[in-house]
Amino acid sequence: MSNILPRERISLRAHHLLCLHGFQGLGYDERFVENMTAVCERIRAAPGPEIMVVDEPDDICAPCPHEVGGACGKSGPEAETRARELDHRVMQRLGIYPGQTFSCEEIMALVLDKITPEDLTIVCEGCEWLPFDYCAEGLRKKRLESG
Repeated sequence: MSNILPRERISLRAHHLLCLHGFQGLGYDERFVENMTAVCERIRAAPGPEIMVVDEPDDICAPCPHEVGGACGKSGPEAETRARELDHRVMQRLGIYPGQTFSCEEIMALVLDKITPEDLTIVCEGCEWLPFDYCAEGLRKKRLESG
């Protein structure tokens, strides 16, 4: 019998794999920001949790005031469709599909390998945070650190 505990698992929408790099402590309300901060800290901890990639509301969305009935309702009923489109563009770039589970290190390395900061203008088209360049800057910094 092993004394090694299994890694914690969290679910993340595919596009949130990019948002993690740009998170600046801003968000929809205090509860959302606290949760996003906690998720970022868990992912940065060594060893990080296992990550199950999804194309539906995830552990980041759970406290979001716009999450309605298991779907994003930020700007009306089409918001979940747009979020899934973002998820699918990210998954296509990464060559993965919903429900796959990765080590934290593995999925973050895949993101850095397959998505450049310049790619975000296409991959994240329609994201309200894109014009602030937070995620692109976060990816640039991470690439320098790991490069």
